[in-house]
Amino acid sequence: MPLTLVELRADRDAVRLQRLLERCSDCYELHEGWSTPADAGEYELTVDPKAPVNAELLVFALEESDGTLDAVAQIFANAPEPGTWWIGLLVVAPELRSRGLGLELVRHTLKVAADADVRTVMLAVSLRNPRGQRFWENAGFRDTGKVYDVTARSGHVDQGRIMARELDRQ
Repeated sequence: MPLTLVELRADRDAVRLQRLLERCSDCYELHEGWSTPADAGEYELTVDPKAPVNAELLVFALEESDGTLDAVAQIFANAPEPGTWWIGLLVVAPELRSRGLGLELVRHTLKVAADADVRTVMLAVSLRNPRGQRFWENAGFRDTGKVYDVTARSGHVDQGRIMARELDRQ
């Protein structure tokens, strides 16, 4: 099944993203302590009010020919500071995991970041997600040694290990 890489926008893609996020409810349960909320598609396509003022939201997805989304990466450009990007979310439909879709999105994100002269790409992976940590290590991210509490909209607190990847300067 050939997939197309697309950039999502809030004004047209919230419903399609919602369907994918409902398929990935296990991620919400792990990180937020609840199943996918009814407004998740819209929420994930909107800049978090806690993000720095200069942060820009980019959301890339892999789409089937019928418009179904199978994987998504949400990136905050220039967050937490200019020249740094933060991956806020990466999910792949459960039935398609371990097939390289997540790595394809990461490679695309890193290429777009490098083209934008970004120096560092960062993320936080739940301490309760060792599979996710191995994924990020295999994608070239390193553990920074920093752990912090992440409070979800639900009020659920999860601890995240901060990982980073320095980008090569061309």
